[in-house]
Amino acid sequence: KKSDGGVVVPVPGVPVTSGAVYLTDGGEATAAALGPVRVTFAPAAALSKSDVADTTGAGDSFIGSMCYGVATGMDLAAAMRLGAYVAARKCTRLGARPGLPTRDTIPAELLP
Repeated sequence: KKSDGGVVVPVPGVPVTSGAVYLTDGGEATAAALGPVRVTFAPAAALSKSDVADTTGAGDSFIGSMCYGVATGMDLAAAMRLGAYVAARKCTRLGARPGLPTRDTIPAELLP
């Protein structure tokens, strides 16, 4: 649920005590929580409308990259930034896979 200010707010009566919760708002932002911790927010990577060729697979690209980041020891916010970058790059090409960046094309500061 969004407040009027565009900030994701908790849903009353649904505590996060374990596991993982991910909320996305398309190309706008993402919120995530791992276990009983604070919710982390991350903006989407910026793309102009003219740069977007196809959003097919963007969500999968985000989740896969974010999970890779968490699994390799990145903190949640850094993993979400990696996911946002990969998803944005994917959207610049037609199809679910052609736009996916390779590890050597991802900026070093986004990698573990």
